[in-house]
Amino acid sequence: TCGSNYSVPAAANSAMNNVLKSNYTFKGWNTASGQEVANWTGGTINSNITVYAACKSIQYNLELRCNDGETADRTSSHNAGESVPLDSNNRNGCAADTNGRTFTGWTCVPSNLYDNSNVTMNSDVVCDAHWNEKYHLTYNCANGKPGENPVDPGENHGWYSAGDAVTTFIDTDPDICQTPPLEGMRFNGWNCPDTNRNGTTGAMAMPEHDVECTAQWTGRD
Repeated sequence: TCGSNYSVPAAANSAMNNVLKSNYTFKGWNTASGQEVANWTGGTINSNITVYAACKSIQYNLELRCNDGETADRTSSHNAGESVPLDSNNRNGCAADTNGRTFTGWTCVPSNLYDNSNVTMNSDVVCDAHWNEKYHLTYNCANGKPGENPVDPGENHGWYSAGDAVTTFIDTDPDICQTPPLEGMRFNGWNCPDTNRNGTTGAMAMPEHDVECTAQWTGRD
């Protein structure tokens, strides 16, 4: 009745969580619809009044760790159930490839919330970027003229993954060292320690370490 004091029973408040949409939590009552905070808990009623459930989406945190030695870890908040793009081919703001490393994708915990394209925010999630280590191939003409040492012309400028077949200078231009250490000496291929390459033909499989290939020279003609 008018002029009477009303309060919302506790049972009514707790029951609201049972009828809410999934991933929302009940925050109380509000005199306006579509609100996320409560502004009415009862009081003296002198006229008709309508109150609305104030509901807020549950929030979870997504932490991205680049592990690149340059980019700070980042945490963002997302609505429960939200699908957040995280392409396994996209660094998502992590530093560009450095020191020959290439980005290979993300692993996330819990792992069942990541499908290599999107993270489904049904809990807090931590995702780590992974990188493929690369190793550096350099050349030494061994002719006493360091400035003439060639640089690998491949698209990665001498950086290779372990097991990659190296066919750049080794096969396409074995005579790149044009100046012999002594007059009349003849270039006789590359010696690449700890590899399957020693001579003038065939590709080399890159080992799991840096390699310097040294030019071999034969005696005077």
